[in-house]
Amino acid sequence: MKAFRTVGFRRSIRHVLWMAAYTFIYPLLFVSPLRTLGLRLAGAAIGRHSVVMNLRLFNLDRGGLGNLRLGRDCFVGDECLFDMAAPIMLGDQVTLAERV
Repeated sequence: MKAFRTVGFRRSIRHVLWMAAYTFIYPLLFVSPLRTLGLRLAGAAIGRHSVVMNLRLFNLDRGGLGNLRLGRDCFVGDECLFDMAAPIMLGDQVTLAERV
C-alpha cells in the first residue's frame, strides 16, 4: 500500500488502463497501417508514409502517447523500446533499426 500512496490513485488508474490497452488491443494491430492508426487515435503524432513495427512502450501512465512525435517517412523497427515519461520526437526520414 505504501507504493500506492506514493504513486497516487489517478496515476495508478492511468497505468492500469494503459497496460490493459497495450496488452489486449495493441496486439490486434498486427500490420503497420493499423498500428499507426491505433497510435494516432491514442494521441501520437505520426507523419505520412511512416512505418511502425511492433514497438515496446513503457511509462505510458506518465506521459501517454501524446509524447510520441514521428516525422514523415520514418521507420521504427521491431522491439524498439520507447520510454514515454518524456517527449520523443523523431524528424523526417528517421530510421530506428530493431531493438534500439
